[in-house]
Amino acid sequence: MAIQGEKRSRGEESSDEGVGPGQKKKFVNQVMTKELLKRKCPSPHEDDSDAEPSLDECEFETLDSTSGKILDAKLVKEARREEVEFIEAIPVYDVVDVQEAWDETGKGPISGKWVDVEKRDMEKLMVRSRWVARDFKPRGEKDREDLFADMPPLEAKRLLFRMAKVDDYKNGHKRDLKMLLVDVRKAHLNPVCEDKAYVEIPPESKFYEEGKCGRLKRWLYGMRPAAQAWQRDYTARLVGAGFVRGRASNVIFYHEAWGVRAVVHGDDFTFMGEKRELIEVQKLMQEWYEVKVRGMMGEEDTDTQEMTLLNRRLRWSIQDVEYEADPQHAKKIIEDLGFDSKTNSISSPMVKEGKETGEEEGENSEELDPESATGFRRVAARCNYLAQDRIDIGYAVKTICRDMSKPTELARKRLRRLGRYLIGRPRAVYKYKQVSSANVIDVYTDSDWAGDRATRKSTSGGILVVNGGVIKSWSKSQTVIARSSGEAEFYALNKGLAEALGLRSLAKDMGYDFTIRVHVDSSAAKAMASRTGLGKTRHINVEYLWSQEVVREKFVQVRKIPVLVNPADIGTKPLNFEDIRRLSEIVNVHYSESEQ
Repeated sequence: MAIQGEKRSRGEESSDEGVGPGQKKKFVNQVMTKELLKRKCPSPHEDDSDAEPSLDECEFETLDSTSGKILDAKLVKEARREEVEFIEAIPVYDVVDVQEAWDETGKGPISGKWVDVEKRDMEKLMVRSRWVARDFKPRGEKDREDLFADMPPLEAKRLLFRMAKVDDYKNGHKRDLKMLLVDVRKAHLNPVCEDKAYVEIPPESKFYEEGKCGRLKRWLYGMRPAAQAWQRDYTARLVGAGFVRGRASNVIFYHEAWGVRAVVHGDDFTFMGEKRELIEVQKLMQEWYEVKVRGMMGEEDTDTQEMTLLNRRLRWSIQDVEYEADPQHAKKIIEDLGFDSKTNSISSPMVKEGKETGEEEGENSEELDPESATGFRRVAARCNYLAQDRIDIGYAVKTICRDMSKPTELARKRLRRLGRYLIGRPRAVYKYKQVSSANVIDVYTDSDWAGDRATRKSTSGGILVVNGGVIKSWSKSQTVIARSSGEAEFYALNKGLAEALGLRSLAKDMGYDFTIRVHVDSSAAKAMASRTGLGKTRHINVEYLWSQEVVREKFVQVRKIPVLVNPADIGTKPLNFEDIRRLSEIVNVHYSESEQ
């Protein structure tokens, strides 16, 4: 298999064809200092040794700091210029002598570098450039807990989308819920820096001069305290406006008087409420920060009906809200595996171990060479990311990623099979339909007993559903070896109940009170969860019996369902597409053969 698209070395030169002496292009993400510019781009004024070339006079290529893709030079220059202008307008720092940094801190200013990333907003391509400080951990420093900022779990965002299509009443009035999406520009540059910190000035700045540096007035990207300083800044402002910060997640906020919920992911703010209150929130955000209002999603003609958020697509209609992963992920996986439009698709992302793989005879156990192993890991990691939004490939991806440390020919065969499956089903759409208020978390759990032929461990599969819409799914290997199918099912129930309790806590932060229903297809697991103590299963560690106490609480119910209508079965074993589609439709997940 030829896994294509290897990232080129940052120091690797491009092809020299058609490039004259002294005109070689290089991939550069380092700072284009004046000395470097002189060395790479000699002055066109041969008689003027003092003339210095500008960036516009130099032809250079820049790699995407994430993907390694070559970026459009014009877009990079424009993005860097915009970043420098923003830094100078605030301003982020005062220009001082480098000697001050040595006098105050005992060391020179922190070095900086450009981080350039290609961004996609629907079909529009753009480049985002950040001047980032290289504030590394000093040798000998102990771990600091004050440097990290919270990020919401993905299910918090999904829960917000789901509840936007659940009938909500206030004072007997049915509320017309909408969603407001706001991006704060240059978020980390907003909080005030109270420490003595010094950084290099970007060469593109008009203040760039040898012997000068910047004394920070506001935090800069790359400075270790910047993320938490930003969280403290927006939290103080939201709480001052009447929002209550969540306890389960500190980046969930609820304004009871306005009926507005918010989930913050870095610099992305998602608010849900009625139009009048959302307009007030928008005004506050515009007073506090420089923002990009991406739109208000709703049913009115003036509302936005389609948008991207965290590289996911959202579509709003009268009937439902549709949520799906960016189709570019499946497309990139297919391309990296060397497939094209002529490659035939298959109907299952995985087959049973030992079938069609030669595994029973010990074949295909040879490890991949280092170059192929690197390509395997890159594609497998993208599959793992995509599996967060695809309940149909979770089991296959879990099995593939089991061999990440030492990829084999068998692992590569499995990866290629998954790629061929995605050719025919590049998109999976989660639908959150308009429903009446019924705040219930349904968690479906299942397991395959001793399904791993190598370790004889079982797999726990599960799906969290709120009012008919998928919030989270998983396929995880159990940490202990179960001695019976009932025991394996009980461990799977424990996993599902733990996830449901976590989601219930997130919902409480948003002002919702949910009950929990656990659906299993095993009578033994239901009996073990509903009784008290070990019973006949005396070998089970008592730490797994916590679920018995929870089940006795009135907000948790355990129900037995038939095997054929348990959607969690998708995450425990290889299934053909007809079974995957039938089970997915139970939880309103639909598949499309089109990339659009």
